[in-house]
Amino acid sequence: MKKKVIIPVLAILVLILVLHNLILYSVGIIAIENENYGLSEKLLQIVYNQDSSYRNVNVLLKYSSAKMKYGDGDISSSELEKVYDIVSAIDGNYKGDNHEDVVSFRNRIIDTRTQIREKTLKEEDEKYRTTVREAINDCPLVINKVILSENMIGRTQVSLSCSNKAAKTIDEFDAEIYCYDKFGEPVKKSINKDNVLHVSCQNTISENGFLDGNDYYWDTYGYENASIFIPYIIKIHYTDGEEWRLDEDLKDGIQEHADLKAKGERY
Repeated sequence: MKKKVIIPVLAILVLILVLHNLILYSVGIIAIENENYGLSEKLLQIVYNQDSSYRNVNVLLKYSSAKMKYGDGDISSSELEKVYDIVSAIDGNYKGDNHEDVVSFRNRIIDTRTQIREKTLKEEDEKYRTTVREAINDCPLVINKVILSENMIGRTQVSLSCSNKAAKTIDEFDAEIYCYDKFGEPVKKSINKDNVLHVSCQNTISENGFLDGNDYYWDTYGYENASIFIPYIIKIHYTDGEEWRLDEDLKDGIQEHADLKAKGERY
């Protein structure tokens, strides 16, 4: 007798649960169609909590949550990221209930976010490039000319003609000279991975003075195949003990600046 009573009771409970989920799910879809995403989110969340695999509740719950956060679209970039995190988990090939609206919204958010990120990255890149250009132009030791000659064994040697814009005396400076062949391709030293000749000069340059570059030179050993030399001052030491340094964070920008200049292109 007990078994005969229990089985119908369980069947009734299962039926009630099925009908309960069906009703909530159906009303949730109606709420979505009426753009009442707050209601649809609440109803679908109940269904999801009881049975996360019920029909398309998982997708439609994400859609409703994303729509709630998106509102009329006037949201911050951080809020848009939250919406993107939700919709990016929805399959672009979703074919279930309300699939046209769901997929369309998903794709629109992804496209919008991509466009904003591309714009932001472009703005950040231009800002960085401006900083690099300003750092080069603001260097207190101006490179007037790169002087190339040959040593006794016929190897190229290089020196720099410079002007000191500072109102104090320089007693040492370091430079990095980027080396390229006639086609503007980097010439790398065999024992090094870059195309940079690191040099230092201890000639004194008086305040607002000039260094003609004819009484010193640097050997280009390892870069014999180079014919284009693009120099940048990276550090200056003054007789009063003060220093000027090129920001280390600009190193990649300097490399790109040199690479483009070697090919006759603007940075």
